[in-house]
Amino acid sequence: MKKILAIDVLSIEIPFRRAFAHALNAHRASRPQLIRVSLSGGDVGWGEAQPREYVTGETICSVRDTVRALNEQWQGIEVSSLESASMLLRGSPYRTKCPAAFAGVELALLDAVGRAEKRNVTEVLGSVKTEMLLYDGAVLGFLPASAFGMALMRVKKLGKRVIKLKVGREGDKERIAVTRRILGDDIRIVLDANGAWSADEAIEQIRSFDEHRIDAVEQPVAREDIEGMALVRRSVAPSIVADESICTLDDARRLVAAKAADILNIRVGKCGGLLASLELIEYAREHNLGTNLGVMVGETGIAGTAGRLLAACAPDIGDREFDSSGNAELDVLRSPLAAIHENRAPLPPLLPGLGYDVDAALVGSVLSA
Repeated sequence: MKKILAIDVLSIEIPFRRAFAHALNAHRASRPQLIRVSLSGGDVGWGEAQPREYVTGETICSVRDTVRALNEQWQGIEVSSLESASMLLRGSPYRTKCPAAFAGVELALLDAVGRAEKRNVTEVLGSVKTEMLLYDGAVLGFLPASAFGMALMRVKKLGKRVIKLKVGREGDKERIAVTRRILGDDIRIVLDANGAWSADEAIEQIRSFDEHRIDAVEQPVAREDIEGMALVRRSVAPSIVADESICTLDDARRLVAAKAADILNIRVGKCGGLLASLELIEYAREHNLGTNLGVMVGETGIAGTAGRLLAACAPDIGDREFDSSGNAELDVLRSPLAAIHENRAPLPPLLPGLGYDVDAALVGSVLSA
């Protein structure tokens, strides 16, 4: 019988090739908190937490506090199978109180137990339903005009069908016009304001973009302004996507009750992990909402693998994002995720746990002071 021996956290920093800016932040490096779960018998699992205070209210310090608390609570607890580990995870209040930290712990525990059982985590996610994943979208942050034009040309060359533009600054309309001109009429344009506007500002801004046929607008108002988002949804033509406003099942219930969103943007790293993300997808399906699968900026191959496994088990997810911030030059996995080729990526190998192999020596070499 396997028992949890320890849960600990390692902080690392990985610089980006280029900064990624949106209305709430400018990311110049990734600071993943790597969670490690050790079981009796020697099996070790790895997870990843990417705290964003403006999304879940969590910080690097709060992740450490959460991991410390769970380590004290769960030391010595028996986890005989992936199913029993899932029950333990579903019953923790930290799942909704601290979803970013909990996501890292969940991934690490499922990875460790799956390794011990020689089973892949997809066996508790409802099974794999597709082995080839479509990634035909691209996300562009705020860039200088020349770099923005070059980025759009690259998007066009790659044959992307969806472009998400960060908005909420002066010059939005001009950037949208350039995007439509370069990419043509067949591309879907999604705007992401990251909560930059008030409800009235959002309505005015979105209506001013009508000539460019915007498909959807993500998080037009602040995450807590559910009533404002509902007003925006009633007042504009594009679909409204909730992102920062949707981290937990309670968030989803509030959005549904207020009729505030058409689509939920699910991210494993902000929604409490794989199991909670799958529950959100199922809830959205039951209430006739769409779902997208997003990423945390700067996530490593740990979270990237988790996202692909989830997508393979929930093929009705709409748009799927991938991280292109630069971590590929220094990831924590021995073998990086398979590259996206012609806008498609294969299902990761269904090896025990989550199937990845963390390079412990590399992790040690980049530990933050």
